[in-house]
Amino acid sequence: MSQHSTHSTSDSNIAVDIVNAIAGQPGLTVPEIAVKLGVSLNVLYREMPRIADAIVQVNRRFYPPGHQPESSAPAAARPSTAPAVETSAELSKRPDAPSATLSITHTNEEGTLVHGTQRDDGSKEALRRWGYKWSRHLGAWYMPSSRGRAAKRARIECLRGELQTAGFTVEVEIERYDAAQAFETLQTHGEERADLHAGRAAREETRSDARYQASNDAVRGIEPGQPILRGHHSQGRHERDLARSHQHMSASVAHSRNAQRAAGRAAEVQRRTQRRENPVVMGRRVERLEANQRDLERRLQGAGEAPVRRAELEDVKEEIAFLKAAIADSGVKQYTRADLKAGDLVQIRGRWMQVAKANLKTVAVKTAYSWTDKYPYHEIAGHERPTESPSESQ
Repeated sequence: MSQHSTHSTSDSNIAVDIVNAIAGQPGLTVPEIAVKLGVSLNVLYREMPRIADAIVQVNRRFYPPGHQPESSAPAAARPSTAPAVETSAELSKRPDAPSATLSITHTNEEGTLVHGTQRDDGSKEALRRWGYKWSRHLGAWYMPSSRGRAAKRARIECLRGELQTAGFTVEVEIERYDAAQAFETLQTHGEERADLHAGRAAREETRSDARYQASNDAVRGIEPGQPILRGHHSQGRHERDLARSHQHMSASVAHSRNAQRAAGRAAEVQRRTQRRENPVVMGRRVERLEANQRDLERRLQGAGEAPVRRAELEDVKEEIAFLKAAIADSGVKQYTRADLKAGDLVQIRGRWMQVAKANLKTVAVKTAYSWTDKYPYHEIAGHERPTESPSESQ
C-alpha cells in the first residue's frame, strides 16, 4: 500500500520509473511494467494521463486508437525528467539495431509452428499471407493441416525469406520426417477430434431435452387448446406462460440442431480416419506420391544443390515406402497383371465388372458403351473367374 501511495503522489517519479522500465525492452506490456514497478494495474492506469509524454517516447499503445491522451504542455516546455528513448520505428532504421528472433519449427507430432512473435511487430501480414493461423491454446502461429504430415519446405522457406526481408532473424528447425510416427499422430488427432465432436453432440442433446421439458412444465397448468381469456385476471399469467414455453422450445430446437451438426462432424472425422487405413485409399495415395516423385526428380536434373527440393524428395520417398509396407501388412491381396485375364470379373468401387484387358499398370473393364474404363490395380477389391458366381449374390 505504501508503494502505491508513493507513486500516486509523485507524478514525475513514476514517469521516470516508466521510462527506465521500458528503456531497452520494447516488448514489455502494461502488466509487465506494473510488476516491474511494484504497483497495481489500477494505479498505473490512473496515472496514465500524467505520464502520457513518457509513454509516447517509447511508442507504447496503452489506449485504444483515437483515445490516446495528448499532453497540454507545449513540447518546448516539457521537463526532461528521463533519458531520451528511441521509438521502435527509429530503432528499426539503425543499421546496428537488434532484430527480433523468430523460430519456425516442424515436428511429426506438432506440425509447423512459429514462435517468438509479438503483437504489432509486423510479422502478422506475412504469416497470414502464407496461410498461418494464430492459436491461443498453443500460444503460437501454426500451419493448418501440417500435423502428421511432411513439412511443406518450400512454403516455410518463402515465409522465412519474407520475414528476413522485414528485419527479423529467423531460425528454422525441421525434424526428420518419420512417416510411421506422422501417420500415427494423424490418426490419433482424428480420433481426438471425433471424440470432441461426439462429446459436444451429447451435451447439446442433453440441453435440448432439458429445455424441451422446461417448455412443457411452463404450460403444465394450462389445458391443451385453452384460449387466452381477454380481460380475465388470468390473461397476464397465461401470456407469460406461453411466452416462456415458446422460448424454451425455440432453445430446445436450436440445441437439437447443434447436436445434429456436431454428430455429423464426428461421423465425418471418424470416416476420414478409418479411410486412411484402407489399403485402396493408401494405394491411391502412393500413386499420387509417385507422380510427385517423378516431377521432383525432373526438376532436380541439372538443378545443382537445390537442398529444399532434395529434402522434399526424401520425404516423398519415405512416405511411399511406409504406405507400401502398410499395404503389404494389411493382408489384403494386391492384384497384378498376372492374376487377371480377359473375361474375369473384378470388384472395383463396390461394383463387379468384366475385364476387357489386363495392361501393365491398369486393368481395362467393359462398359455399356463402345469404350472401356481403366483402373489401377490397387483399386481391385475382389476377383472371380467367369465360371464362378459373383460375390454380390452372397
